[in-house]
Amino acid sequence: MLQRGLRSMWSRLNTSPIESPTPASMSSYPVALLPVSIQRALREEPQVPMFDEQAPKPPTDQEPQPVNVGNTVILALALILGIVVMIRISKLSAGVLLVIGLIGITLRTRMQSLQYQNRLHEYDQTMEQYYAILNQYSARAGQHQNLVNRALSPENLANFRAALATEILKQYEQEAAIATDLAIDNQDDKAVYGSACASQVRDLLAQYFSQYFGAAIQADVLLTLPQLDNPYLVDFVYGDREHNLYIAIVIDVPYDLKTKTALNYVDAWQDRLTSQALHENGWILLKFAEEQVWRLPKSCCRELAKLVATVSCKPEIMAEFRQVGELPRLKQWSKKRVEQLATNGYREKYLSAIAKKNSSQNP
Repeated sequence: MLQRGLRSMWSRLNTSPIESPTPASMSSYPVALLPVSIQRALREEPQVPMFDEQAPKPPTDQEPQPVNVGNTVILALALILGIVVMIRISKLSAGVLLVIGLIGITLRTRMQSLQYQNRLHEYDQTMEQYYAILNQYSARAGQHQNLVNRALSPENLANFRAALATEILKQYEQEAAIATDLAIDNQDDKAVYGSACASQVRDLLAQYFSQYFGAAIQADVLLTLPQLDNPYLVDFVYGDREHNLYIAIVIDVPYDLKTKTALNYVDAWQDRLTSQALHENGWILLKFAEEQVWRLPKSCCRELAKLVATVSCKPEIMAEFRQVGELPRLKQWSKKRVEQLATNGYREKYLSAIAKKNSSQNP
């Protein structure tokens, strides 16, 4: 059933067009941007057969009584009424009617009493058959509900969705986008390719990434994507060949330290262009704000682990982060806000604090 569900859903998801992420998903850092087909895969549920069997209806017959008192009373009232009418015509006829009526009612009551055991036995058999059918129906309904519960259990859902996401990701050749023939030698080279994150912040995150993810992380990776005219530099790449899962990790900054030029802000066309290009080539994009990285690098690692666990169903990857808190969200900057931050020396202040901290640790 799982394989059938994967094949049918894969064919539907694979034909879905690439869409832009919704504004709500980009309102605050950290920002995790997934191709729409992956987003849909992570919301899918396994196909479970419908249980459309109707519940059996109970018998309409009521439990029999030794004597049908209601009918007896009606017959007696009818007899009395007949006698009253006949008295006006002939008392003799009324007397005859009374005798015949009493004999008829008595015989009918006697017959009902004699047939009671047979009627009760037939009723009991009918009810036994009904309850047997009802028990069989309840057993089938219970089996179906157990099937649904197993199919929709958190563990099965995670495995199903991860398998579906992996099937989608396998259509891409993300690793081919990594430019191995281009070298990044210094900070100026990084700026040329679009990365303006301070080196001390990137180095700090690199240290923790290495600790938690080891060889799965590459730093300062240039990607050559057919939709972009120039190579695109991402600060880190998380790669998982088993699941064909590649995550481009970018540290956003509001403005350039030297020129004060606004860089990363809501609806910046460069960011939208690169995000779209990554999606169309099967890449997932994870973005942090520079301030988040230098304040809470472990929590940034936790965000990456959570994303990996969701897409590739690796809950064990979260074991190392049980004592690490969630990364507080930071509202993305508007262009107007970036200009205010540049005027107030927002980046300079926290980068200065980092420099002081490093100098005190390494006198």
